[in-house]
Amino acid sequence: MDFREIDRLLQAEFASKKIAAENIAAENLKRVNANPAYRKLDIIERQIVLEISKCKNKNETYKNLKQNLEITRQEKKAILNRLGLTSVDLQPKYSCKTCADSGFFSGKPCECYKKRKNWKRKRR
Repeated sequence: MDFREIDRLLQAEFASKKIAAENIAAENLKRVNANPAYRKLDIIERQIVLEISKCKNKNETYKNLKQNLEITRQEKKAILNRLGLTSVDLQPKYSCKTCADSGFFSGKPCECYKKRKNWKRKRR
């Protein structure tokens, strides 16, 4: 197996890992969004965040909004708990935080990619 073949295999491997992590998160999000109460709270949360931003721009107080935001987030968290999930489960869980399982960071091979490539080279 030559170096180009190793790179091609690694790119496919990394793409597969990335897609798998994203699919799991998408399924969890789909499951959560099937809950009408959660969807409603999510809309409310977005509206409150928007109102807080408006208040900040006008130098107005928003203490009550922050309290409402915290209550809304706690209610969302309770629904997630009932579904056996956390907010972390709604985001992809990549094995590499640096490159998000793409194998590359800032246009260069990530350390995880380099390690995997070296391992493959030794095995050939």
